[in-house]
Amino acid sequence: APAARLPELTPAERVEQKLIACGVPEEQLREDHQEGLLMYLEEHADKISEVTAAILSAGTEISEARKSSKKDKDSGSSSDSDAYSESLSWLQWMMFRNEPDAVLDDMEHSSAGERAVCGSVWGQNDLAYRCRTCENDSTCAICVPCFQNGNHEDHDYSIMYTGGGCCDCGDATAWKREGFCSRHKGAEQIKPLPEELASSVGPVLDELLLFWKERICLVEAPTRKADEGTPCKSVAEELTTSIADMLLRFCTSSESLLSFVSQRIRESPDLLDALTRAERLLDKEVLKNLHELLLKLITEPAFKYEFAKVFIQYYPGTFSQVIKGNNDNLLDEYRLIPTFSVQIFTVPTLTTRLVREHNLLGILLECLTVLFLSCVGEDAHLQTSKWGNLYDSSLRLLEDTRYVVSHEEVSKYVAYERPDLTRSWIKLLSLVQGMDPQKRVTSIHVEDENENLASPFMLGHYLGIIQNLLMKGAFSSPGQQESTDVTVCSTAIKGMESAENQRHAKVGRVSQENLVCSSSTRESSSSSELPAPATCLIRQCLKAIESWLEPGPRRRKLSSLDASSTDARNFLALLEDTLTINKGGSSKQIGDVGMKVNEGSQIDDAADYHEVVGSPAQESDDMMLIDQVGSPQAGNDAGKGKMNKSSNGLDVQLHSENAISVALTDGSLLYAHPDSRIDELGILNMTSWPRVVFDVGSQETSFHIPLHRMLSLLLRKAIKKCFGEDAKPEECSVVQSKEFFSQVLGGFKPYGFASIVMEHPLRVRVFCAQVRAGMWRKNGDAAILSAEWYRSVQWLEQGLESDLFLLQCCAALSSPEFFVKTIQERFGLSNYISLVLTEQNEYEPVLMQEMLVFLIQLVKERRFIGRSTADNLKRELIYKLAVGDATHSQIVKSLPRDLSSSDQLQSVLDSLAVYSNPSGMKQVLILEIV
Repeated sequence: APAARLPELTPAERVEQKLIACGVPEEQLREDHQEGLLMYLEEHADKISEVTAAILSAGTEISEARKSSKKDKDSGSSSDSDAYSESLSWLQWMMFRNEPDAVLDDMEHSSAGERAVCGSVWGQNDLAYRCRTCENDSTCAICVPCFQNGNHEDHDYSIMYTGGGCCDCGDATAWKREGFCSRHKGAEQIKPLPEELASSVGPVLDELLLFWKERICLVEAPTRKADEGTPCKSVAEELTTSIADMLLRFCTSSESLLSFVSQRIRESPDLLDALTRAERLLDKEVLKNLHELLLKLITEPAFKYEFAKVFIQYYPGTFSQVIKGNNDNLLDEYRLIPTFSVQIFTVPTLTTRLVREHNLLGILLECLTVLFLSCVGEDAHLQTSKWGNLYDSSLRLLEDTRYVVSHEEVSKYVAYERPDLTRSWIKLLSLVQGMDPQKRVTSIHVEDENENLASPFMLGHYLGIIQNLLMKGAFSSPGQQESTDVTVCSTAIKGMESAENQRHAKVGRVSQENLVCSSSTRESSSSSELPAPATCLIRQCLKAIESWLEPGPRRRKLSSLDASSTDARNFLALLEDTLTINKGGSSKQIGDVGMKVNEGSQIDDAADYHEVVGSPAQESDDMMLIDQVGSPQAGNDAGKGKMNKSSNGLDVQLHSENAISVALTDGSLLYAHPDSRIDELGILNMTSWPRVVFDVGSQETSFHIPLHRMLSLLLRKAIKKCFGEDAKPEECSVVQSKEFFSQVLGGFKPYGFASIVMEHPLRVRVFCAQVRAGMWRKNGDAAILSAEWYRSVQWLEQGLESDLFLLQCCAALSSPEFFVKTIQERFGLSNYISLVLTEQNEYEPVLMQEMLVFLIQLVKERRFIGRSTADNLKRELIYKLAVGDATHSQIVKSLPRDLSSSDQLQSVLDSLAVYSNPSGMKQVLILEIV
């Protein structure tokens, strides 16, 4: 006959059995229960550890028993969440030596109205207030009660819906003290826990935390998603839920107890590491309680620092799993990252310390690099089709990077002490450069639209924000931040200039009128000299652009390396070679092309423009042949025509063996003078103006050129520093401007710089002009939307205006004939302007109009040079209000980002517009003619 089933013990009876086995008298437990245990421990204090372990083992037995009987429908067991409740109740008696609820209630009442930090934890879509007057950064907010109990009269505040997080009232690292409410006065007001209470709580709590860590470490990561939970996992989840609830009660009852608990947790060996790794092991509902507890604890500064150290060690492994799975949805399973990165990386003192001591920024850039490399194609550029699956993960990394570099001390530290981090940033931009190119369709209309079309624009937006923050450090005064790395950076620049001067000792002639980097300007010194990190950064950016275009062996190695299946370090090692300061010679694909040039005097600008004659179709065919076989086939028609005679008159036929052509990696073909020595000096060091053959209407063109946008930003900041509103008038002479360009260009030559750097921003403008002319209709919405986004306010500063300024810089370093001729060729209007009307098309009139508008903008636009911030604001506001009335928020949203955040906005707005009284739900600004 089967054995009779024994009656199930209650949780309290299980605990008492364990205690009796430890030596606690049964009579004391039966009569006095918890009080009897306290009397026993007063005489046997050395038994606290053993008794604590016995009590917790009772909870483990209950949990395991319930797990084994889970399938029994008739089981009368209570909820799983109660498995450890009885055990923790006994432990709380041991901690407080009294009834726990009574003690906690007394502590809560005694500290009512005197809490130092609020720390209220929000859920999804809870209401909170943001006050721009009181916040330390845009991620800070306070709860409704704290706002109502504070003084925010005449402050710039707004109501928002939260996505999680906690109230910042009382936290001096996030909120200004004058913005604290009447109930929260700062973390320094927290009093320590009384010594008597600490001596009773500490030993028991330490044993509990040790047991908690051991149970979490026993859980094994599931091999697949559908795996059933193991007994160890069930025990760990029940224990975590119970402990988190208990400690949350402690933290809400007393800040002194919160501070004490946080100290014990951070001092418990490896516990924080186990709690962060628990995210991969435990159920999501359990983790919500755990994260809520951690959000409470990080209000204590010492705990926040210790937790942050563990957090940034956990960070790369999380993204490694997401990248390996190639799916953004995996990031939703790791809620620790988005929940706590904003809490940690937005604290200036903490973030700066993490960057210095634990290489936080290096970790973030490495994660970004690995992610981008996993999406790199055979051309060594980011592939939108691959990267689209990791779009949200990329934005998470970029957002965290933005938090880190937004602190002034971090950007200074990177500029003056960690130039390797700026090199890593440039490597990232090199991978994005030229992504998602578009090619005009002339046959069948495209039916499949590009679902990821907007993603690269958003990526460029984030990249622009981050590099703008990085540049602030490069252009700041070193102050106390300067270190030996500044000397290293300066020495690198001087060494590069010295090496370039030696290389250029035998370079062919160039007009001295056009060479701003002449020896006279090199020898003079400027009182507006740029900081060494800024100059070094400009050189690195130029080298990266040059390396991106080079078709030498190094580029071919990069193209043949599939980063998704190869060690990323090998890929980065090759990429590192392209960004070195002292660049060695690299072979080029040299083709022999016959051509005619005019051999004039040195001061004849036209003599430096080497015309390759032939129809556009022939030039395109030649280029395509080079792309396929490496050099033009013999027997092409190049060299049959003649260049127009200039003032000094003679045309001299160059032998084909003396002329060179170079196929660049962007699909263009470069024709250069034989003396250019491109194979040794690089394409940016040509002293004569080359001719680049490229047809926007038939070749791939990309809107995404972050290296050029970074160069534009650097030049804008450099000019502003030397000749901006704060510069002295005596420093803004013509001589000073020549010294400025000499310092900026270093060893690069004006013609080489202008002719190559202008190409890609110009192609984007031509692309937009062709879209307006209707040449890209068969491409569907992709081309139209790209052109619209390029001109939109959201991307205006980092797109159209940035490119226009870079083209203006190129124009300043060019001969007018060469520069305008290149523009005519890119627009495809050379024949139209020369009145050769044998071949006409319907698009030329619109293209001509667009080109003229573009030339007018080049000459007249002074958004980034020549106009003050107030002038730019006045112009933008007049344009906006002349169209119609607008609310204040509409005005701010219509402005470029740098102008909308300007301190002068309100004063300029007051001088141009008047505020009308509210009418219904509308509050509008009306333009007043002055």
